[in-house]
Amino acid sequence: MGELYQIAHKGMVDEGMSVGDANAALDKVWHLPDPVETSRPLGDITGLFLTIKKMGMKIAICTADNRAATVQTMHHLGVSHLVDALSCGDDQLPAKPAAEQVGDTSTDMRMGLNAGCGLSVGILGGASSLDDLAREADVLIPSLAKLPKILFQYSRQSAAAASTHASSASAHVNGASS
Repeated sequence: MGELYQIAHKGMVDEGMSVGDANAALDKVWHLPDPVETSRPLGDITGLFLTIKKMGMKIAICTADNRAATVQTMHHLGVSHLVDALSCGDDQLPAKPAAEQVGDTSTDMRMGLNAGCGLSVGILGGASSLDDLAREADVLIPSLAKLPKILFQYSRQSAAAASTHASSASAHVNGASS
């Protein structure tokens, strides 16, 4: 929300409103909604996170939402203890899609691409349409329930590719030393 607030403030000042009047107007109307009331989990988040942890993977949440609201929602969903890293819109870090993923927006997919993620998974039924997600996602899934299978398959393919690469490198080194 910090970035949106700043954009709104700048727009008001650019249109001729004084800084003080812009501050007063925004303070009057700019309120965070209750994060617990407005959260719409797309599936069994706790079960999904536990499955991902059992697979030996880390969990990071990157959101444009305010940190306090995100922490409150994570607590309400019972997943706070399962999250390894959290980046929020008001953290004074570059916002999405900066590269400094699983998501439901095209911005999430661009973030994964910019960050050099091995896999960007688009979740249908969230904030973006199928067409928007399909432009940038490596994989599209209809629900979070399918994510463990996708991650398992990807981790097996990555391990196989690493093994093949190691064998090729070993063969190349052995061939060079003969």
